[in-house]
Amino acid sequence: MSGIDKLQDRILQDAKDQAEKSIIDAKKQADDIISSAESDALKTKEAALEKAKLKSNDLKERLIAMAELESRKKKLAAKQEVIDKAFRDAMDKMLNLPVEEYKNILVDMIAASISNGDEQIILSKRDLERYGLSLADTVNLKLAEKGIKAGLTVSDQCGIFKGGFVLRRGKVELNNSFETAFKMMHSKLEEEVVKILFA
Repeated sequence: MSGIDKLQDRILQDAKDQAEKSIIDAKKQADDIISSAESDALKTKEAALEKAKLKSNDLKERLIAMAELESRKKKLAAKQEVIDKAFRDAMDKMLNLPVEEYKNILVDMIAASISNGDEQIILSKRDLERYGLSLADTVNLKLAEKGIKAGLTVSDQCGIFKGGFVLRRGKVELNNSFETAFKMMHSKLEEEVVKILFA
């Protein structure tokens, strides 16, 4: 299983854990947000109906349709907010894993991403301070166990991202920062996260 697959599995598992551990809080929060959106939409609809009473039937129907559309938009926005929070929470959990567990995921992801074995690894400031330049040795050993010769190095300059890594080979960079990975997986996994959160 590649590092990206593990990351996807972790996002889904975190969403499941979140749903199992705090389903009441998550549903209450989602219900509160949606209820607030519905309340706002109802007020808009009522105001539209009041205006409509003074206007023609044609205008009345248009105002009601607009109010109902606004109500749907607010509900969708509220649900999207809950979904986005689930992804943010999953990334926060990933970034705050125990040091060794996080390192193992990082090593697996790097090993799965190399193409030639002479790339340079760019880490976040936090990860560079935690693991230093020796992280490349760990990855190189892992690759050697699989019979792959590699001479990866870690850049002494850090990237501007929270976690994950960037692989550089010459002028080409492969961005595997968690921010980028989570953005890419958001649309791919959103439907499954919706099923978990709003089952």
